[in-house]
Amino acid sequence: MTTTEGTGTRWSGLDRRTAELGLTLATLLLLVLSALAEGRSVPAWLHRSLDVGSYIAGGWFAVIAAGPRLLAGTIDVDFLMLLAAGGAATIGHWQEGGVLLFLFSLSNTLQAFAMDRSRRAIDSLLKRRPRHAVVLRNGAEETLLIEDLRVRDIMLIRPGEMLPTDGVVRHGQSEMDESSITGESRAIDKSPGDLAYAGALNGTGAIEVEVTRLAADSTLARIVKMVESADTHKARSQRFLERAEGLYAWGILGLVSLLIVVPWVVLGQDFRGTFYRAMIVLVVASPCALVISTPAAILSAIANGARNGVLFKGGAYLEAMAEVKIVVFDKTGTLTTGKPGVSDLVLARDAPAGFDEQDLLATAAALESRSEHPLALEIVRAARARGFTLPAMDDFVALPGRGIHARVGSHVVWIGSDRLYREH
Repeated sequence: MTTTEGTGTRWSGLDRRTAELGLTLATLLLLVLSALAEGRSVPAWLHRSLDVGSYIAGGWFAVIAAGPRLLAGTIDVDFLMLLAAGGAATIGHWQEGGVLLFLFSLSNTLQAFAMDRSRRAIDSLLKRRPRHAVVLRNGAEETLLIEDLRVRDIMLIRPGEMLPTDGVVRHGQSEMDESSITGESRAIDKSPGDLAYAGALNGTGAIEVEVTRLAADSTLARIVKMVESADTHKARSQRFLERAEGLYAWGILGLVSLLIVVPWVVLGQDFRGTFYRAMIVLVVASPCALVISTPAAILSAIANGARNGVLFKGGAYLEAMAEVKIVVFDKTGTLTTGKPGVSDLVLARDAPAGFDEQDLLATAAALESRSEHPLALEIVRAARARGFTLPAMDDFVALPGRGIHARVGSHVVWIGSDRLYREH
C-alpha cells in the first residue's frame, strides 16, 4: 500500500501532508453542502457541482497513486476504491461515493501524520547530539565539527557537556548520566579506562576521552539508524496484507463482474438493480481500512515508543510483543522512572549518641547543596520536603568521580562512593 508515496519529487513531506489535509477537509465541506442542498430549491447544476467537487478533492491523491500502477498492469485497493465511488455515481448515489472517498482520504491523511510523528522522534534523537567537539592536538584546543573527528583523537569534555561520539576515558574523573542510552537510572562514575557513549551527559568533572568510533558509527547514531529503518522490519500481518493486496483486488473485480453479468445476462434481471448490488459488494469488500490502518498503527507505536525511550527495531518485533507472556530483566535499576529519590535512612551501628535519621539527612543535604550531582539534588530536595534546617558547613571540597567532604560543626563529613572510603 503506497497511497502516500510514489508521487515524484514535486512534493516535499510538509507540502504533501498539508495538501492531503486540505483536500480531506474540502471533501468533507463539499459533502456537507451537498447534503444541505438535498431537497431544497438549489439549481441542479450547483448540486451536481458540489458532488463532483467532493469526488475530485477526495480522490485526487488516490488517482495519482493508482494511475501509474494501473498503467503498469497492477491494481490495488486504491483502484478498487475509485471504481466503487465511480460506480456509486453511475447509479446516482453521488453522496455515498463521496463519503467513501472522504474516509479513504482521511485514512491516508492520518497515516501521513503517523509517519511524520516517527520522523519527529528521529529528529529529537538527532538533536541530542552536539554539533561540535573540542579536541586536544599538539597541546592546543581545537573546535571541530563532529564529522571531522578521527579515531584516537582526544576530546575535552567539560562539566555539563554531552559526549559527541563513543570513546574511552583517558584522563580525569567524573560521573555521567547515560539514562538516554543504556536506561541506567543513576549516574555512572567514570575514570581512566572506562567506556563513554555518545549522548551521555557529563557530570561535575572535566575529562579527556579518546575517540574509538566516528560520529556516524557511534551508539547514538546507530540508535537513530535503527529507528529510521524500523519500517523495513514489517509486521507479519503487514507483510501478508501487502502480498495479498493485488490478488485480492483481482478476485474482488472478478466477483463483482460475475455479480453483474450472471443476474443481468443469464437470469434476465434488471441491470440497474444488479449493478447497484454489485457496487455494494465492491464497497463492502474493499479492505482499504485494514491495509491503511495496519502500517499507520505500527509506525505510530514505534514513534511513541521512541519518544518515551523505548526503541523497536521494526513492526515485526512490536507485533511479537503481543505474544509475550513473561518478561525477564537482566539487572536491577532497569525498571525505574529515570529519577532517583531518597527511599530509606539507615544509621550505622556505631553512630554517635543522639545522632538520628533527621541529623543524618540534614547533614548530608548541607554538603550536597554545594554539589551538582543528580543524587545530591535529590538528597537536598528530600531534606527540604521534610522541613529540615540545614546546618552550617565550612571547607567544602569536591573530588570528581569520588565524592565530597566538608566540616560541619566539630566534625569532618565525607560523602561519596566506595572508592572514596577505601582511599581514606
